[in-house]
Amino acid sequence: MEKTKDQKMENIEMNAGEEMLPTPAIGEDRIAQPSRRLMRGAHLSREDRMFGWTLKGGALFILILFLIVLGVCFVTAWPSITKFGLAFLWSSAWNPSRQIFGAFPYLVGTLWVTGIALVVAIPVAILSALFLSDYVPKWLGGIVSTLMEMLAGIPSIVFGAFGIAFVVPLLRDHVEPFIARTLGAHWDFFNGDPMGYGILAAGLVVAFMIIPLVATVTRDSLLMVPREMVEASYALGATQVETLLFVKLKAVIPGIIGSVTLGFGRAVGETMAVLLLIGNQGSIPQTIQDVGYTISALLANTFTYAVIDPLYSAAEVELGLILLLITLVMNTLGRKLLMRLMGGRLAGSVGGG
Repeated sequence: MEKTKDQKMENIEMNAGEEMLPTPAIGEDRIAQPSRRLMRGAHLSREDRMFGWTLKGGALFILILFLIVLGVCFVTAWPSITKFGLAFLWSSAWNPSRQIFGAFPYLVGTLWVTGIALVVAIPVAILSALFLSDYVPKWLGGIVSTLMEMLAGIPSIVFGAFGIAFVVPLLRDHVEPFIARTLGAHWDFFNGDPMGYGILAAGLVVAFMIIPLVATVTRDSLLMVPREMVEASYALGATQVETLLFVKLKAVIPGIIGSVTLGFGRAVGETMAVLLLIGNQGSIPQTIQDVGYTISALLANTFTYAVIDPLYSAAEVELGLILLLITLVMNTLGRKLLMRLMGGRLAGSVGGG
């Protein structure tokens, strides 16, 4: 007993005068704590402080730029906001000569094109990512990955020209008549006049544009799954398909949601390809073969003339604010969902919160 007390006294004397470091929180790196305290303290050199303020200035510039864009758009759209109010969202009238404006047809067209694009793109992109991560031969993997990345960088006007030259004739002569004969016999939404141009053509081409983006992010997420998880699954007797579907795919659900959010942002704001294919008619589409108009296509097509009339330009800028709000809401919902799936760890993992 006396020996134990003497050992405790010796330990206390050895630790006397030393700085007691705070116990790090769960999940924090103990080694990184001294460097964090140094970054906050006064022991930084002048060059370090200047570099830190430069980094803070770069981050602050992004926030200031966003606030400036938002403020300018809000001030420009204020005459339309005060005159039409919330009725602007569900009004279908758009008559610049009489200064009557409503966003509903363009909002519906935007959502229909984006919805069709996501419905087509997400399954194809996920299947492509699964093939590229686990089944593709080594000699083919690099070629396909390079082509996919090149496809993601093709300008939208090229996709629009491809849609006019290939997609529109294909839909008009073969696909849309087939849909009208089969699905259209039971549901009116799939019926209509086979013109080729319309929300279906625009949605398909936008889907072609976002498939490389969603597939690339999903493939990278699958490749980052720890090898220990895969080997443990095989050790428990799982097959390659079971490991892929129930281990790897489940582990990368946050990455898939992030890629879909990026694809949504690309699809909802796509302009030139949609402008060439959707038909540019300010009416509410009743069937999948109808023509329509999206917010981005309307702004690209008419904003040059709208600046002549202050109320006309204010109404179109308000449409842009609606598009911005839709994107912000989707990104926020995607982030909340990711945080729930990751058990609240998103803020620490991506530098938020």
